[in-house]
Amino acid sequence: MSEFSVDTTWKTGKRVQSELDATMCALQITVNERNVTQFRADSEPGGDCVELPSYFLAEWIAENWWAILWEPRKNEDGSEDDGDFLSRHSTLVAQHGFHLPQINFVSNGPKIHIRAFSRTVPFSDVKFPNSGEASVERSVVERVFKSFVAATVKQLEDAHVTGTMLQKYWSAIGQTDPEAESYCQMIGALGLSPYSVTPDIDRILDQMCDKLGEAYTLDLCLVARPEEFKRTAHAAKLAIAALQSSPDTNIAPLVAVPAPKDNHSTPAWYRGKRAAASLRASLSISETDPHAADRLFEAVGIDPSKRASIGDNDLQPEGAAIVGAMRRDETVAKISCIQRFEEQRRFTAARGLFSAWTSGAQTGHLLTQAVTRHQQASRAFAAELLAPIEYIRGWSPHNQRRITIDDVTEIAQNLKVGADVVFKQAMNNGYEVHRI
Repeated sequence: MSEFSVDTTWKTGKRVQSELDATMCALQITVNERNVTQFRADSEPGGDCVELPSYFLAEWIAENWWAILWEPRKNEDGSEDDGDFLSRHSTLVAQHGFHLPQINFVSNGPKIHIRAFSRTVPFSDVKFPNSGEASVERSVVERVFKSFVAATVKQLEDAHVTGTMLQKYWSAIGQTDPEAESYCQMIGALGLSPYSVTPDIDRILDQMCDKLGEAYTLDLCLVARPEEFKRTAHAAKLAIAALQSSPDTNIAPLVAVPAPKDNHSTPAWYRGKRAAASLRASLSISETDPHAADRLFEAVGIDPSKRASIGDNDLQPEGAAIVGAMRRDETVAKISCIQRFEEQRRFTAARGLFSAWTSGAQTGHLLTQAVTRHQQASRAFAAELLAPIEYIRGWSPHNQRRITIDDVTEIAQNLKVGADVVFKQAMNNGYEVHRI
């Protein structure tokens, strides 16, 4: 057994007249060692496999290949789980009248988050009772998908079935050369297909790669939506340009502290929270100190009270897709914060410090709302540094894990951070927030 597998037993008959006949199989999918294709039915015996043509699932995978492997959710508010997003990431789209469990595949950076849901099929007595969840290396998911799709294509070829959309998609993927692969990854991160015509986006991508380089441009694609790509690309250019006038930040005190490694068996936020605690301990800063962030900012020479030198109309509002950028050169970093209000810039500055501390010696990142592990961990780090949960705990009577909205507002004012940060910190650590 493994974290993720797709296995087929072919059941084709002697007479093959279509792609469906050629790819009839018993299909078994496992997620985190749970058989999620196991089903029960009232009108027929259940089983460990579903019998159906593999064609439609293979075609869906090939059509959405780059989006499945590279497109993350663009923010954490859940708005991405609409029909358009799920059409690229949920197996339900591949049913075509047959029964499949619902399995969602969504990139979160270096891994693909796979989630299978227990499900009763509408207008049917079929039920898939097993759920499963795993974060699997992108290379593993790619290998499993390649094996499944290639086997399905071979079934078509052996049956002399030609000219299908699956074969066209698969041929295009197979002919993608290494030089074009980075473009395909960026387009996939946007939720688009590199084999479709997108001249306006291609033109902006070319400009961004020339001006910013591929690493920053990929960060842009990971957070941008196609319909807002021009505006989001403009924000990325502002964030990078603002680095030029940003003062040098001495991150030597951070580099001297071993950064917690990313343990993919734990949520991304856990790394950020642990990193803040580790850094405070190394710098002898109390976990209840409301000025912890200020002490760190002072130690490295960063001043979030100063606004970036860009036009007032270009300053980004709360919740903007891109809020800043970071560039590191050994122990010197530059961090730009392109937001209007100091409370927001403090949060972005803390995120930039985490990004500089945990990235390579010669590297750079945009600071975005994308749901990738690096971006999630940076947000958790900033929240714990600016609004330490132990400080919030002191506002809860008798440690009952209850605080009020008024408490949240006062804590935020004391810490010079947004009330939303305090609210989320409290809720994420098991506190109830009451209006009275």
